[in-house]
Amino acid sequence: MKRAGYTIIEIITVLAILIIVSTVLLTSFISTNKSFLNQAAQSALQTSVSTGMERIARDIRGAKQVLVSYDLPPIYTTNTQTTVIQIPALDGSGQVVGGAYDTFIFTVIGTNLSRITVASPQSSRNTATDTILADGNIAFKYYDQSGAEITTATSYPQTARVTVTLDRSQTVRGHTNTVRLEGYAALRNR
Repeated sequence: MKRAGYTIIEIITVLAILIIVSTVLLTSFISTNKSFLNQAAQSALQTSVSTGMERIARDIRGAKQVLVSYDLPPIYTTNTQTTVIQIPALDGSGQVVGGAYDTFIFTVIGTNLSRITVASPQSSRNTATDTILADGNIAFKYYDQSGAEITTATSYPQTARVTVTLDRSQTVRGHTNTVRLEGYAALRNR
């Protein structure tokens, strides 16, 4: 007479199959979840850099000229990492105030890409320092009306177009995402 039941070999075989299937499913889930989180982080990073780039380009398009430097203190000098631009001041209704200008300075302060606004007394803008991007790097190149690159500081007031490169990296769960955007903006009336 035979006994009903399973042999130890059958039980071990079933357990081994369950362990293998569970491992495959768990590995697949973890991989998919990690990929989703990385894509979400990359998308958020891209949005952040795009927003910063749009803000810088908008301000440069509104600029009257690029200044060689501005003494707050400290002194901010236009170069490949900093740009100092002069923008017409606006009154409370958004109209240009004749002969009055605000100064915007884009530079890296600590680990933040910042815009410093120095408002003229006639302006409705406020003097402030705003963070555009945390841990952002920036590079500026300046070009005159003919398209030639400006490399000497005394020529910055002749700038007609500014090329901006923004870089930002972010590490999420051990994976580093990096975004680089390049764009340009022509100065107002140039």
